[in-house]
Amino acid sequence: MSVFVIPFFGKLNEFSRLSIDTLSNCIEQVVVITDDISFASSNPNVEVIRLDLEQVSKIATKKLNRDICLDSPYKLCDLKPFYGIIFEDFLPASKTICIGDADCIYSLKLGNIVKNFEREYGEDIAIGGDRGHFMIMTKLFSNRVKELSIDYFGEELFSKIITSKKNYAFDEFDYLHKMLLFFSKNNSVIWLKEIFSSHIDFSYWERLPLVTGKQVKEISFSRNVIDIELEQNVTLSPVYLHIQKRKVKVNNSRSSDFYISFNKDGSVCIADSNSEIPYDKNRISDLSWKISRVTNRIHAKIKREKIIRKKSTKNK
Repeated sequence: MSVFVIPFFGKLNEFSRLSIDTLSNCIEQVVVITDDISFASSNPNVEVIRLDLEQVSKIATKKLNRDICLDSPYKLCDLKPFYGIIFEDFLPASKTICIGDADCIYSLKLGNIVKNFEREYGEDIAIGGDRGHFMIMTKLFSNRVKELSIDYFGEELFSKIITSKKNYAFDEFDYLHKMLLFFSKNNSVIWLKEIFSSHIDFSYWERLPLVTGKQVKEISFSRNVIDIELEQNVTLSPVYLHIQKRKVKVNNSRSSDFYISFNKDGSVCIADSNSEIPYDKNRISDLSWKISRVTNRIHAKIKREKIIRKKSTKNK
């Protein structure tokens, strides 16, 4: 069995709730760890665990044997690879653990990939994916990830990353991926980097979405499958869509079928009926959007991260 772990602190908005709904249709068990007392799910395979950041800090401190204080939910990015260790007392027995975010729309195709991964690699030290917003790992990898991290980065750097109040984005390129590349080369770990290669990540640097350089005409979600129509009669059916750092308004009746459209201001609307995705090709609007993205990123780095993230100095 596979289990998907989503810690979410703060108010779960309608988009996050819809994201969890789509996820529950393709993953056997979903565990949502949240301090939002208003959140509940009618789906029988979604379990809600009520914990706040302070409680999670205490649990992580005990499980990782490090003094961890989570002042912000963003710091959880550095702990994602260790969710299987931190939350083991709250998770059902499973061969595979999925980690990810509630800003995605998930397709039934994802469930098939997860099942195939579990069937083929369930008894190996294996991990799949190369994005922090969705990865899958075997229980055997989860049990060893702390040991592997200390072996690769060294005790001092590892402890600094997970105990610091700064966000290092350990779950992605500069850290976890370099570690996985090293251990996969010496056959200590199986890393299926491209296992979710057919996912679509809508770049927040583009005001209106482009996929493989083509404009998006229509995005629909029906019978738990995502269909995207691009210009030049190109169609795609990705395993999931990642919609990050955009305003998302949900107008649908929480039915199983809906459309996703983008507005001229770069925001997203999810509704029962389709709206044509506009392409006004306004250079001033595009420039204004990019400036706002840069401003937001600088603000985020000043507030939550180091302005220049320290690279790993470990050289294996």
